[in-house]
Amino acid sequence: MVSDRKGAPTRCEEYLQKAPTLRAHMAPLPASSYTYHATIYNIFTQRKVPSRYTSKSGLVPSSHWTSTHNMLQQDMKLAENVCGKVKGNIKFLKKQFKIGHHPGSGISIRGTLSMSEEVSVIEGKLREVFVDVGNPIEVHHIALGYIFKEIGDDDLKRINEELQKLWDQVPDEILLDIPHVCYFETMKEFLPLKDIPN
Repeated sequence: MVSDRKGAPTRCEEYLQKAPTLRAHMAPLPASSYTYHATIYNIFTQRKVPSRYTSKSGLVPSSHWTSTHNMLQQDMKLAENVCGKVKGNIKFLKKQFKIGHHPGSGISIRGTLSMSEEVSVIEGKLREVFVDVGNPIEVHHIALGYIFKEIGDDDLKRINEELQKLWDQVPDEILLDIPHVCYFETMKEFLPLKDIPN
């Protein structure tokens, strides 16, 4: 997660709420939560059920969700141990904005992570833990919000102008917390594993 949530995240949220064209097309993520983050590794549990969570017949057993939840909890604890071995804070180095044009797509800051060798080691160890459930991130990014209204060409030009003003307020390097495993059902409820009741 972004270490200083009252810094860049708050400035971004406040700006996105006031910029007229952006405000008319997107909903910014709340800076007060854990939503401003740069993901190292994604775990998707709503994809097709991985084979290791099904019976040998290939059918999903009735106890599937209990079994999946228990196994996922175990895997997430293993992943938390991997993350806990990171020494020092990783920095997010901003490169450019990425804008989706259609409802459901997002606006994010794309960039790279410092300590790239250590990040690669973390990704490899997490791949060993989650096997076919997750995948490393191809392009590191910090999501700022989501589009709810189609963006036309004229509006896109104005949005680019508004984002350029925001760009100048975002530091070139954003300090991140030491990595943690987090769980979310929606992007507005992003919870560190340690805060989730068993």
